[in-house]
Amino acid sequence: MSGWIQGQILRGLELLLSMTLVAGAAFGQADEHPDPRQCAPGLERLHASSLQEKAWGAHLIAQCHANDGAAEIAAELDRLQPDMSGMMYVDLSGYRHLDYAWWAAKALLDALIQLHRPLEVPKLYAIFQRFPTEGTILMLQDEPRYSSLLARVREARVPISLWVAASNALTRLRPHGFATALLEELRLSNRVWVSDTDKFLSPGSPGSGMLGNSSLQVPPGFPPIDQYWLTAEHFCAEQTFGLGPCNDELVSEGPAQSIRALSVYSRRVHFEPGVNRTVFFPSDGYCRECEAGCPQCESDRICYLAELAHMPSRDISTAANSQEQVAWANPARISATAAKGLTEQVAAMRRLARHLVSSGAMDVSELDLTLYIEVRLWDFRGDRTTPLPQLQPVRFNLQ
Repeated sequence: MSGWIQGQILRGLELLLSMTLVAGAAFGQADEHPDPRQCAPGLERLHASSLQEKAWGAHLIAQCHANDGAAEIAAELDRLQPDMSGMMYVDLSGYRHLDYAWWAAKALLDALIQLHRPLEVPKLYAIFQRFPTEGTILMLQDEPRYSSLLARVREARVPISLWVAASNALTRLRPHGFATALLEELRLSNRVWVSDTDKFLSPGSPGSGMLGNSSLQVPPGFPPIDQYWLTAEHFCAEQTFGLGPCNDELVSEGPAQSIRALSVYSRRVHFEPGVNRTVFFPSDGYCRECEAGCPQCESDRICYLAELAHMPSRDISTAANSQEQVAWANPARISATAAKGLTEQVAAMRRLARHLVSSGAMDVSELDLTLYIEVRLWDFRGDRTTPLPQLQPVRFNLQ
């Protein structure tokens, strides 16, 4: 038998298997009360050695609303070792797919999200470490239960949408230590603009991110799988360009005092096995991770503090980032201008701390927190022969 004929036979058998499996599970998508006899094999298939069977088992458990299967799915997910490097394989038709174990893991995660059942904290944190987006979505389903994990999401190197979602939740919950963490994360600065005149000058700001896209396909033999992304951008490129529906669900509402939209949506994109689909990945601004100094994240932290302290965000923004302008005369004048601004800035930060205590977001014992203000001089003089003074960071506490 020629290689071409053998390949066609294998392809036909693969498609037949996929069609049989799809038909066997179609009841779950159309019937809100599936036949218990058809639901029974779910756990058995979940524990099978075949990755496709595992995926189908999780799919059946979710379709049958078998809530007692959530812990079993989490345990099975823990045993999977998917290739997270994005490696592809090519099937007989020439389509490219991600690793089979990767798709199996995504099927199990999809089932966990659909089941909406609580998991043990260590189990959920283990899921988050490998699958940050789905792990965060599961935490958001029960914010009070997982407040300690949401705090760890903010500390991890994650996309900004996950950081924002966790911060939104903690702002509502107001757990002990959250306001202090926000204050410690702020990059306090006192900026003095030095020029020959009193015309205000400032450096430019970075641009925004770009929207990326990719083509994905669930391998034949797997069940339909929904993939999830978290985004603060309530815009679905697939639907706009006629490439398929998007399902955006509000999972984390942002504070009212926000410079930009801080509500986060869970975007669910449906994949049918064997069907190639173009996916537009949401891009949530130019900060990949909310590390110190990221302008976008700094403004978000100020919004959260404003919500916690019941203060206007503009007052906190001024306290966190003081700006002074001075016409050049001599170094002493620059130092005096910076010293005056620093005194006012420290007083404003202590006033913020008192508001946080009054609102219950901070404890009096936390006022011994030590913060630092970095002094930055921007030199726009035409003649820079005389150097500007060297000003050191200022250390202070909130008492």
